[in-house]
Amino acid sequence: MIDRKAEKCAGEAGRESVRRLVDSLRAMIAEAEETVVRTASDQMDEAVEHLRVRVQKRLDDFKENYQQAEDRVADMASAVDRTIREKPYQSLGIAAGIGVLVGFWLSRKC
Repeated sequence: MIDRKAEKCAGEAGRESVRRLVDSLRAMIAEAEETVVRTASDQMDEAVEHLRVRVQKRLDDFKENYQQAEDRVADMASAVDRTIREKPYQSLGIAAGIGVLVGFWLSRKC
């Protein structure tokens, strides 16, 4: 009878031990899953931030280049306007010559 009680106690202790082991494993798996998700999230955040910085730099470069191009076009337009006002007949002759050449070229294409 004592042996059966000992076996029963040992069986209960063994089941409790197995139950604790299973609970411990479940906790470890949950912690591992959380770590994987957190690591992936951190890596994703870093990648998004890196991409945002690159896009912002490209946008800043584009704005700078656009402003430079706008300034050059404004300078050229000002120079053309000044030239036309200083030499209106020569400008008219050049414009007419270009018009004739473009007209001749277009008539041959069609």
